Amino acid sequence: MTQHSAKYSAPLDITSQFYFCGVPFRLDSYQGCTHRCHYCFANKAFGGLRSSGVVERETTILPADLASIRRDFVAVEKGQPGKSLRRQFLAHRVPIHWGGMSDPFQPAEMRYRVSLQLLTLFARNQYPVVCSTKGVILGKPDYLARAKECNLAVQISLITLDERLRKRLEPYSPSVNKRLQLIELLASNGIWVAVRLQPMIIDTAIERDAPKLIRRVAECGAQHLIVEGYKPSVTNKAALRAVGEATGLDIIQQYREYGAIKYRHELELPAWRKYQYLVPLRDACHAVGITYGAADNQLHEESDTITCCGIDNLPGFRNFWRYQSTFAAIIARQKGEVSLHDLEDQWRPPGIYAANENWWRDHGNDKSLTGYFKWKWREGGPDSPEDLAHLRQITRAGQVIYEWVNHPHSLRPALKQLTL
Repeated sequence: MTQHSAKYSAPLDITSQFYFCGVPFRLDSYQGCTHRCHYCFANKAFGGLRSSGVVERETTILPADLASIRRDFVAVEKGQPGKSLRRQFLAHRVPIHWGGMSDPFQPAEMRYRVSLQLLTLFARNQYPVVCSTKGVILGKPDYLARAKECNLAVQISLITLDERLRKRLEPYSPSVNKRLQLIELLASNGIWVAVRLQPMIIDTAIERDAPKLIRRVAECGAQHLIVEGYKPSVTNKAALRAVGEATGLDIIQQYREYGAIKYRHELELPAWRKYQYLVPLRDACHAVGITYGAADNQLHEESDTITCCGIDNLPGFRNFWRYQSTFAAIIARQKGEVSLHDLEDQWRPPGIYAANENWWRDHGNDKSLTGYFKWKWREGGPDSPEDLAHLRQITRAGQVIYEWVNHPHSLRPALKQLTL
């Protein structure tokens, strides 16, 4: 096995999406990804489009520090999670999202074999893991044998059946056919498979041909589809150019015409435009007997499942993270409204969320995940339940609650649906 002097020191952590996501517990086998897809949000963070050759690109990859991951698991096995948030999440068996920032089965895996060792660790602990990949290494006999021993759900990234478009957007990734074959292989071996149509790039063949993709992946054995619109980074000019050249679009002008807003460094489509593809694609999923996951901000509650990744009803995955706005919206849809009291019975750890140190300087003394969520609950706006299309903040008897709105104004333009 090839050794590497430098290691990725923070492979297991809580993501900043904990305020709306049911699986905010991220594990990455590598820092960086040799697939280097032009649209990827992690592209700029790990070298963007600078490298071309596989060998050159692999020199930018850091394999995870496996020893640190094993220490976390051992501490939990001994009943000693301590104050560490990640160890408390492990002790509660919150499902892990494996591949949040990089592909665990990218070509670098054949050099370092980190993911193969992690499969062994997962199997020994029967820990619930949902893996995101567009690599096909998982289909190799030794990997598949380990995967079948795990409590593993797999999400295959596939945004188009058009091989020419795939090559323009994902020049270093496996072909469409290889990924379809992997879906069939995993499903035929009893592994639950979803497909990630992320990103949905509107006004392109990706949107027009999505119903055909849905039918094809369902034939291969996929049971769930996850869709999220493209959120172009305005600071990554190289990626914008590459996506524009691949699709023939002026991305900035297109988003400006739809009234997109800038949030942090990304452009986000308005809810009504996302809803325009959501409705027909959800219907297409139902027509072939699979479920739909709305990964788009503002529309998470439009999913068929509680978590947009679709794993909440799988055996062993029931301890997904519930102290968050999407779960609050599910309660509001059932009751007509939701208060913080409705979430009080949900598990949450007491530890400090260190990633928000800048925020803590300006707000209160409760530095836990709960403290941040309660503050956003009261404040409203971005990152709060109010950001969801179907929730409206009101105050009653001095208490902030959220009402369920059946027909939000923000979705009304979607009544003029596009023809796909």
